[in-house]
Amino acid sequence: MNTDRSVASEYLRCTRGTSDKVYNITINETNEVSAQLMGSRRPGIVRPGYEVIAEWGRTGSVLKTTHHGTFFTRAEANGVFNDIVHEKLSNKKGYVRVTAAGTKKKTAAARAKEKAKAEDDGLRKITFDL
Repeated sequence: MNTDRSVASEYLRCTRGTSDKVYNITINETNEVSAQLMGSRRPGIVRPGYEVIAEWGRTGSVLKTTHHGTFFTRAEANGVFNDIVHEKLSNKKGYVRVTAAGTKKKTAAARAKEKAKAEDDGLRKITFDL
């Protein structure tokens, strides 16, 4: 009996340029990881494990699914999960985190850039008001 449950997830969105894409990645705990699938010499052993699964595609379309691997330990699954999330949140890829309410979370770099721009705009306003 397969009783998967989600133990970690990230919801990402990219609206850079004309793009409107989503990337949802999850670590699921599963009770049915075949040892043979994991390369064990003892086939038939079934033990708990973790799988990393991503769904991605254009917003509003049917999402594609990618299986990034099945792991015996949570640490291995977290490593793959964190690497993928880090790559997607890089400036090159342009994704941002999305909260449960659907609002985007800004990275620290984006908040600092926004604050610097606001301060710069404030200085310009003072200069023009003189």
